[in-house]
Amino acid sequence: MSGLNETSSEQSENGNCCCNGSLVNELILLNRDLLQGIKAQNVVMSQIMDQNSELISMLQNDDKDDDDDPVYLSE
Repeated sequence: MSGLNETSSEQSENGNCCCNGSLVNELILLNRDLLQGIKAQNVVMSQIMDQNSELISMLQNDDKDDDDDPVYLSE
């Protein structure tokens, strides 16, 4: 009989129980670790985006200042 068609009592008798407590706990812990890693990556990505925005703003301001003061070449 396929494992999908077995009842929970049949699964536990056959040793094919998919709800092993230690495996479920291990999966929960792994998921928590993954989520913490993703949250940390999001914080770093946010900092990078903020720095990029600041740099772009600085460059745009520099370009405006350069356009306001025309430089003439002398011969």
